[in-house]
Amino acid sequence: MRESIGHIQLYNIIIVFFFLVMAILAGTAAYNRTFKVSTRIVGVIEKYEGYNALARAQIERDLTAMGYATLGDRNPTCPNEWGGQSLVSPTQATADYTFNYCVYRGATDMYTADTHFYDGQDVGFKYYTVVTYSGFDILPYWDMGGIPTVARTNRIFCFG
Repeated sequence: MRESIGHIQLYNIIIVFFFLVMAILAGTAAYNRTFKVSTRIVGVIEKYEGYNALARAQIERDLTAMGYATLGDRNPTCPNEWGGQSLVSPTQATADYTFNYCVYRGATDMYTADTHFYDGQDVGFKYYTVVTYSGFDILPYWDMGGIPTVARTNRIFCFG
């Protein structure tokens, strides 16, 4: 009788371990996709030398091609400020916003405290920070939100 209880406990441990490993693998896959999306958005912003209409259109095409999750009827989860940088997208003007990513533009690099001004003079560069969210939609009506993934551009110089 003692051995049969031992087998049941062993099966329970194996089942719990199996689900734990599957949850870790699912989280890793979601984070990998989110990191790939962040990198793609940063590349497009650097290519077009800022977040403008051309960059936004290219980002929308790339994310559609990648199969990144759309917002559906949800609202984007972007705070108005991130690390001292101001929100560029989405704003109230972009009502056709499709994907859950946020773009911030700032005069200060939030990682190195490198400022946009030197002795009161504008040195002519800016940074963009991109925040994407990894989705964990388990059931259609139960959205677990997402873990933010932050990426930033290199210095983008403003000539002219």
